[in-house]
Amino acid sequence: MPKVYVKKDFFFNDGEEVKHYEVGYHEMDEATIDHWFVQAHIGDAALMQENKARTAELEQQSIEKDARIAELEQQIAALTAENTPNADKPKSSNGK
Repeated sequence: MPKVYVKKDFFFNDGEEVKHYEVGYHEMDEATIDHWFVQAHIGDAALMQENKARTAELEQQSIEKDARIAELEQQIAALTAENTPNADKPKSSNGK
């Protein structure tokens, strides 16, 4: 039996019994999958997997960019300290 992704839980009466399908992957026979009511509650599993893969890829890119930003901020701080005269010396209380 094919496995399909249920995107919204529902009860389905096939004429013999009422089955409850919760959100997630379920095995269903072709006749059940083809029913119009079931079609309204299932998603495209391949598309869901593709979206998960793309989301993971984008999350990784975000982590890498955050690391690069932190690295550049450290470089800016170092260059600012190097190029600021008397940045390390405390100011005297009499203004000299």
